[in-house]
Amino acid sequence: MREKIKFMLSYKNELDSIISPEDCAKCRFCCSYRRCSLWETPLFDLDSVEKLKKNFPGQKAKFKFFDDFATINIDDCYKTDDPEEEAPCWFNNGKGCILGEDKPFECSVWPLRLMRKDNKLVITLSLGCKVVCSKPLSKIQEILDDGLDKKLLEYAKKVPAFIKEYSENYIVLKTLEEDFNINENG
Repeated sequence: MREKIKFMLSYKNELDSIISPEDCAKCRFCCSYRRCSLWETPLFDLDSVEKLKKNFPGQKAKFKFFDDFATINIDDCYKTDDPEEEAPCWFNNGKGCILGEDKPFECSVWPLRLMRKDNKLVITLSLGCKVVCSKPLSKIQEILDDGLDKKLLEYAKKVPAFIKEYSENYIVLKTLEEDFNINENG
């Protein structure tokens, strides 16, 4: 039997030293998804989905379920067939995220992503976050070197679906391991 994985490691936003909660709440770019970027929706462990349904009964959140995790399902939120149309996360109230301590790990580290590029595992930065992208890359690198890189790798070992295929909308900040091979089934 597989060890139960907790997908929400901490409420602390790992990038608080370079982006304020107020900046995040003003923008909310990472809290809405175009049809063509649904692969970006965060992962939730199954226990957390039940907790969210209980703690936020007024939310009509829907989820897509996989073996041991779920993602938000916002398919019904789109009003057109335009792949560029955006739909908000179920937990974005227009002023920011309402999840507090229940925020997924992926949300606490975005716009950073762990991706597979040329059979290597790389930490990348989304060009979509204008606030973080306006900071010196050296400051972001410092945060990674202070241990965030290890947290990302540790999380990926527990939750292989956290690793995404490389996208041209991201820049590579750091290569972690040359021969990183995680079986998607654990």
